[in-house]
Amino acid sequence: MKPTICHRVTLILFFIQFICCSPLKAQELQRQNTFPLGIAWGFDYGHNSEPPLFMDKIRELGIHSTKVYLFWNQIEPEKGKYEWGIVDALMEQLAEGDEVLLAIYSASTWATSISTNLLPPSPAKSEKDYYDFIYQLVKRTKGKVKYWQNDCEPNNPVYWAGNKQEFIDQTKVFYKAVKDADPKALVVLGGYDGLFNPPGMPEMPNQKAGLSFFEDVIQEARGFFDVFDLRLYANPYTIRERVAYFRNKLDDIPIICSEYNGPGFMEFPVNRQYGSLLAQWSAAYASQDTAAYYQVQEKIKAFYERKDELAPETRLFLEESDSDYGKLYEKFQAADLVIRNILALEAGVQKTFFWDFWHDTENKYDLMTIMYGKNKMADYENGEFKNYRSLAGVMKGFAHKMEGFQHISQIEISENEDILSFLVEKISGDKIIIIWEKRTDNLSKKLIPEMRTVTLPFKKLHIQDIYGEPVNFEKNEHTFTFPVSSSPVFVISH
Repeated sequence: MKPTICHRVTLILFFIQFICCSPLKAQELQRQNTFPLGIAWGFDYGHNSEPPLFMDKIRELGIHSTKVYLFWNQIEPEKGKYEWGIVDALMEQLAEGDEVLLAIYSASTWATSISTNLLPPSPAKSEKDYYDFIYQLVKRTKGKVKYWQNDCEPNNPVYWAGNKQEFIDQTKVFYKAVKDADPKALVVLGGYDGLFNPPGMPEMPNQKAGLSFFEDVIQEARGFFDVFDLRLYANPYTIRERVAYFRNKLDDIPIICSEYNGPGFMEFPVNRQYGSLLAQWSAAYASQDTAAYYQVQEKIKAFYERKDELAPETRLFLEESDSDYGKLYEKFQAADLVIRNILALEAGVQKTFFWDFWHDTENKYDLMTIMYGKNKMADYENGEFKNYRSLAGVMKGFAHKMEGFQHISQIEISENEDILSFLVEKISGDKIIIIWEKRTDNLSKKLIPEMRTVTLPFKKLHIQDIYGEPVNFEKNEHTFTFPVSSSPVFVISH
């Protein structure tokens, strides 16, 4: 069995389950980071290959922030013996103005309660060994890493094999080691997968346990983190309520989102019938049961053999980039990229990192390839960049429009409550309005534009679609009429 480590395991349980002594104020973080967009590299950085050189490719998209995962065993394979090549390779890629979130998993063959070089992370046998490792690592980066994070998504047993109190205790050691080595660095707590519905909606499986875990950690580890990380997968239209839920727990501590993408496999109700496959895959992965893993793989292989019988919402996720479904999914994910970010930023999230720039999709019959394989910006082979995906172009255009971002607010431009519009204000004084229509139609209708008449506050403007192409409009005194769909358009004043 070889489930590739770069696949996301975040949603497997979807159906199975500041500075120094004072926190940095949210408005202070806002002033320091006027550009909110980042792109995470992916789960595997240099485990089975040379560390990839990717930051120049991210910068080409107008992005200067990234997130990278590293594992204790990669850096200190034996006590006191450090192998800095992978860390140095990452640091050497950074240019002035780049920001990095470095997330460190407590996974070691010698230093942790469970011997492993990958997953699951577990508590250190010795607090001193853990402190020394983190301290030396932070020192090695010489202040180039702004954000440090420990053991993400610890409410998920795939990512933390200890208990809640052990996580809290180790978080405190992590915080002290980071701050002793670099007082200006920010410690990020959480990486909560964010898989919960707001009050009044049906609960997701294991929702109460996840919320309870982080509510207790926030309370008991208060003073030992500067920023909270809330991942924003699942339904984008619950982002405002999900962020508000944790805002009430965090007071002035800023919230970032170090992972998001979409639309996800399980966002489409028809795909939830495959929840049992998730359970089987998770159990096989956790136990390294090769036979059970290949049983799931055979079921995914059958998807391709009978693909014409699958629901369109399922077929979207097959590795068929040249098919009509593949092209349709690219349009959906392009819209989702903008929508999810706008809703997160309006809710008060300070920074987002798209997940992910790259991950391995060589095995198209792996369940994780079905679920997440298309949500990447680029293709790499043997550590070499091959090409950008179409989504990268959308990110580049969106990043350009968000440059100098200062504030975002929802505004009303129509009596139709399904037409959503958000005003983006920039430091320069420039303003952009982003508009789309929230639709519950079937796949074939969501992206079909229909003429809508709205009231806009700009006297002179032009309109672009999500790909930067001009959108024609008609003006009648104070109203404008133009085509609107579930894919956003940008109204730019001039």
